[in-house]
Amino acid sequence: MRFAAACRSNKRLLLDARPVRAGVGAPLNGYPEAVPDNGQVLALRAILEIQQAALGEALTPDAIMARIAQSAVAITSAKGAVMELIEGDQMRYAHGAGSLEGTEGLRLSIATSLSGLAVTQNQALRSNDAFADPRVDHDAAMRIGVRSMVIVPLTVDGTTLAVLKTVSDDVQAFTDHDVEIVTTLASFAARVLQQTQSLHDRRLEQETYRLISQTSTDAILQVGLDGRILWASPAAREILGHPPRALVGMAAVDLIHPQRREEYAQRIAQATSEGADTRLEYPAVRPDGSTVWVESAGRFARDEQGALQYRVVRLRDISAAREAVEALAQSENQFRSAMQNAPIGMCLIGTDGSFLQVNEALCQVLGRPEQVLMRSNWQELTHPDDVGVDLDFAAQALSGELDQYRLVKRYLRPDGAVVWGDLSVSAVRDSNGAVVHFVSQILDISELKQEEQQSAATINRYHRLAGVGNDVMAELTSEGVFVLVSPNTKALFGVDAPAIVGDSLFSFVPSDQRSRVRAALQASTHFELPVRSAHGRISRAEAVTQVLPHDPDGGLVIRIRDITEHFETREQLRTQARTDPLTGLLAWQELERRLEALLGHEPRTGTRTAFAMMEVGGVGQAREQHSEAVADELLRIVADRIRGALRESDLVARGEGDQLAVMLVGVERMTDAVEVLQRVIQEVGTPHAVDGSVLRPRLSIGVTEALPDEWPEWVISRAEQALDNSKNRGGNRVSLAGGLPESSASAQVIAFPGRKG
Repeated sequence: MRFAAACRSNKRLLLDARPVRAGVGAPLNGYPEAVPDNGQVLALRAILEIQQAALGEALTPDAIMARIAQSAVAITSAKGAVMELIEGDQMRYAHGAGSLEGTEGLRLSIATSLSGLAVTQNQALRSNDAFADPRVDHDAAMRIGVRSMVIVPLTVDGTTLAVLKTVSDDVQAFTDHDVEIVTTLASFAARVLQQTQSLHDRRLEQETYRLISQTSTDAILQVGLDGRILWASPAAREILGHPPRALVGMAAVDLIHPQRREEYAQRIAQATSEGADTRLEYPAVRPDGSTVWVESAGRFARDEQGALQYRVVRLRDISAAREAVEALAQSENQFRSAMQNAPIGMCLIGTDGSFLQVNEALCQVLGRPEQVLMRSNWQELTHPDDVGVDLDFAAQALSGELDQYRLVKRYLRPDGAVVWGDLSVSAVRDSNGAVVHFVSQILDISELKQEEQQSAATINRYHRLAGVGNDVMAELTSEGVFVLVSPNTKALFGVDAPAIVGDSLFSFVPSDQRSRVRAALQASTHFELPVRSAHGRISRAEAVTQVLPHDPDGGLVIRIRDITEHFETREQLRTQARTDPLTGLLAWQELERRLEALLGHEPRTGTRTAFAMMEVGGVGQAREQHSEAVADELLRIVADRIRGALRESDLVARGEGDQLAVMLVGVERMTDAVEVLQRVIQEVGTPHAVDGSVLRPRLSIGVTEALPDEWPEWVISRAEQALDNSKNRGGNRVSLAGGLPESSASAQVIAFPGRKG
């Protein structure tokens, strides 16, 4: 935010109390010579009151801006006022008063608004009719009902901190006299705002340092230029074993292990002579003789002339980290040894497909020495017909869909021979989930593949050797008829393996999916396979096919894996992210998303949408008088009752604490929405027996109409205002924002003017 930075850059803290006179359009870089009338006296009085409050009450910059806006309304003929802040290429409404209260968050373009023009020209500007003035953002003016306005930048030393805008819903509402009053107020307010921000920043800096030193798990030391400790934070006891008071007066280098003390003392002395920062790692000795490894970061504090005052040192216990690094190095050495001595081919593959590490067994399988493999990638060594399947699996792993995969593929040796390999790949990811590299294991099954063509027994032995687990392995004809199948078919197909042989795979596929599966089967690829068991249960499965080599009839080997449980778990997690775990209602973020979509993107049908905020009374009392569990159960009961009273098309979500929100879509009139909400109040008001106690919750509701192309924040704000009105009148009623209902409703309905725009 440009305002805060501008305030921090100016160090003058005394209010310049000279009055200001400026005409319409006059730049705000001068001060008037005298106070000519009562209006400017009121402006000066207002700003003096603000200044006194700022000093006596330690007001924040936000509170100061709110008071400036309120004062502008009080001492002028304005109906409303707002403080605007410069944020990038936009002006943002920050603090409103009068008719502009509640417009906070509205944004205007600097390039197309009168506020932006006042900033770029650095002068007060007036518009007598905003609807006809080409300098004004007409859409924004119409949304908030502004016809005339006076805009004055709050400028200090050439820097604009904010903009004060006073408005009226009347044409030509402001005189030259009004402009002078607002200009006077803005000129002095700029100084007070600057001072307040400077004091606020200093207090925040001091409090931040205090909290950091008191709560940080790192030890903070203040070390004099003579190398002795002047002050230590509480964390020093945990890291160094010394009470903080015992460290005062001790030479800081005496904390270092004697074997390393001289080395680091020289480095610290050199840093002191140069006034340079330090970052060291060394073993520190505790009073009991034990050693702790610490990371030391030191920086010198200087006075206004730049002379060194003392050194601030942060000490962090890194013993666990060093142990972890050593353990990791040991683990890596063990892995490397195991990999090199493994009886099957193993390698590390980079995300670009290159070989990072290979073992001797893999060199023998692929018929290439290590030096050649390290200059190659796996695609170059793979049979062209098998590259695509492997690439698809690798892409899924890189995208996060898979952590590991397995397939049978062919490799090419330098002499032209084909090697069949049973490939198992696991992705190794970093802390952010990105793939670092792949660990691959390759078992040479060439002999088994040759025997597979001749004997079903050989195929079954291969299944056991491959360790397929719950996966179903089978050999199919080109038409999808089972020739051979692994014995574990009962769980997925509902029948034993012998009963499947001679049957068609498509007899277990739902009729509407057979054409898709047939095409995927002919393509010899990886695809999703729905399976209908003999008992009618439909499971989700994934299938990988491979054409049988040297088979003139085009036979296939297929691996089928049941992924139903995995799919259902994923869907359950997605559902949980969209719902509140306590009540089962929509999550607040999901309701906001649907409201935004309805306002900005859904087609208009002639009907209306009502948005209501609710607060459940009695839940807090149940929490205090009984327990959290009783309060939660009551809230769940209320949520169920609300769902039962609403229409099928209505949406209900849980907000913060005991607040709920309802979106009623497709109501003819707002009175229809009110009637639905009154039924909700009656339903919820029924006594509830919870944990042996009879509880009578109350429901306060505020409702408003959600208008097309409106910002969701405005809709929610109006509903919250209406909710506050309902609570202020005792609750158990509906308050309607935006005027009276279209037709008669219950006496419980309260209508009050809402603000749009």
